[in-house]
Amino acid sequence: MDLSGSTRTLPKFEHSTYRADFGIPGLCLLIEAKYARSSGDFKAMEKEVPEDLVPYFKTPERYREVIVFIYDESSGVQLHDATIRALRSAPGISEVLVVCRSSPLPLDSSPMRLHPMRGDCLVFAGTNTLK
Repeated sequence: MDLSGSTRTLPKFEHSTYRADFGIPGLCLLIEAKYARSSGDFKAMEKEVPEDLVPYFKTPERYREVIVFIYDESSGVQLHDATIRALRSAPGISEVLVVCRSSPLPLDSSPMRLHPMRGDCLVFAGTNTLK
């Protein structure tokens, strides 16, 4: 797979030039990376990401699909589904991945109870399973 040219600037579009976060020309794939600092960032991303992609699709021979990767520092997990649905419905976006920051581990020895609305995340390693 050819990864060369993955950081090339795209041809000028109107008054601006654009550089993709990550591009894999051999797969005609762009990866748009976003960082959510607060829960309000999700609604903004639903509008901004499709607008940001317009210049990339002006050269469809170069890129045909986009994966959006969002790191959620805000742990706004209650907003993930709506944002994923909104972004997946935009033309050219084939997948949306959201990774939230992990919650701090409890200091006591009591069993940890996970609460998804509070932003707790599970991390799986190897073949371990939770019971």
